[in-house]
Amino acid sequence: MAIEAKADVVVDNLSNDEVLELLRAFGAEPVGEPVRLFGGYASSNFKVTAKVDGGESRPYLLKVNYYGLNLEDIEHQLFVMNHLRSTSFPTNYPYPSKSGAFYEVKGGRTAILLDFITGKRGDEMLASDEGKTEKLLKELAAALAQLHQAHGRA
Repeated sequence: MAIEAKADVVVDNLSNDEVLELLRAFGAEPVGEPVRLFGGYASSNFKVTAKVDGGESRPYLLKVNYYGLNLEDIEHQLFVMNHLRSTSFPTNYPYPSKSGAFYEVKGGRTAILLDFITGKRGDEMLASDEGKTEKLLKELAAALAQLHQAHGRA
């Protein structure tokens, strides 16, 4: 697929109603309106606050993939995330939908519901430096080393 076709997702204009319909497929009851984080080459991402299974309301990340991403790629992403969960690697993990699958397809779009991780983007952290760059880079290197070791622990 040409990069131009993938880049179209950046201007993909999902309505709030469409986003909330996808969210409800995961058994989540929205609290407030979704917030678009940014679109990428493969998905548009939304911060959504919701109650899942009657629990406390909290933020989630709803990842809505572009039309051209095939299910095999999505299933591979989910396999990797669930494997990382089994190794206790700290990342955002997927939630099953009401059907029990870890993704939902509606209107040709595939959605995944993930933990929302609050924090600063790396570029913001480095820009505010305050003498922390070396520490941040060491922490990043340690996390990458842990990630690379996760393949053997399942």
